[in-house]
Amino acid sequence: MLIIPGLEGIVLSLTPVSIHGDRYVDIVIVDASRPDDHDARLSARLGSEAIEGELSPGDRIAVEGFLRTVTGIRKIG
Repeated sequence: MLIIPGLEGIVLSLTPVSIHGDRYVDIVIVDASRPDDHDARLSARLGSEAIEGELSPGDRIAVEGFLRTVTGIRKIG
């Protein structure tokens, strides 16, 4: 899955991670236009500052980044 700015996605899973006391989230997302396509999935590890809104699996999100690198996520709605 290639990321274009503002790509709409769906959260598949979220896993909190602590590394030396810093909090991160491992997230798996899928392109909202191809939710059943395994090739449309992408995983990322983001710091809490890169996530806007409380997220849960199934939430729709706007994904920011470039190529296959996620730099931020914002909950839609």
